[in-house]
Amino acid sequence: FELLQELGFELDPARPQGHAFSAYDTLVALLATGYPLKVITRKRCARCDWPGLSEPEWYEVRELQGWGSVGEAYNALVRRAARKSICELQPRLLVVEGNVSHRLIERVRDWDVPHKAIIMGGTPDQVMAKYGGVVPPQIPKVLDELRTYHTFISLSSRVADKWKVYPGLKQMNFRIIPNCGREEDAALVMKQDRSALRSLLGFGPDTFVLVCVGSIQRRKGQDMLIDCLDSIHGLVPNVQLVLVGPVCEEAGGSLVIE
Repeated sequence: FELLQELGFELDPARPQGHAFSAYDTLVALLATGYPLKVITRKRCARCDWPGLSEPEWYEVRELQGWGSVGEAYNALVRRAARKSICELQPRLLVVEGNVSHRLIERVRDWDVPHKAIIMGGTPDQVMAKYGGVVPPQIPKVLDELRTYHTFISLSSRVADKWKVYPGLKQMNFRIIPNCGREEDAALVMKQDRSALRSLLGFGPDTFVLVCVGSIQRRKGQDMLIDCLDSIHGLVPNVQLVLVGPVCEEAGGSLVIE
């Protein structure tokens, strides 16, 4: 909201409020400003129809993942059709969700933008798939992409600090839009009496508490914690595991709970 104001957008200061969910946080925040928004995406976001949010114009670029030469031929046709409508947008501000979306936008846009902002939810290690997952891009390539932007939007000040160590990024305009627990609220909690907080939450004075905060789904790894809990209990009998977060059934969360 502050970034839009700095760029000269006239906004109602009473509008920004309400919902957020995972990777859709910043999109929801932009919709909450009430300013007309155009969204280029592979698939429309079903969670953006809450009351109080403006309705964006959707431009879907339904590329196929994989499928070899057949998929590439299909995607070329999809991008060609998308360019016909997207080339007329001429935005004042472009906000891109991550380096994968950056590459999608670069394949279909043919206009310059006065101001570009990119949202990076993960740390450099996460982008490089240090903890497993898909084959990662090379960090020099990611950094070259990031340097083409004016504003870097992160979901955590601690995550942002990990990016600032790379040459050419520290001078970017960094913005923080928290998507989980607010760090400033956590700082206030840390100032309170620890014993009183444990008692309030129902933990005994000698309980060894493990807390995992995040939506409950397979990729978060809570199932790995649960699987090794018996072994941990053999070493630390007073251990207690607490999972904090909503159960994402569509991402295997119910299987984790079972």
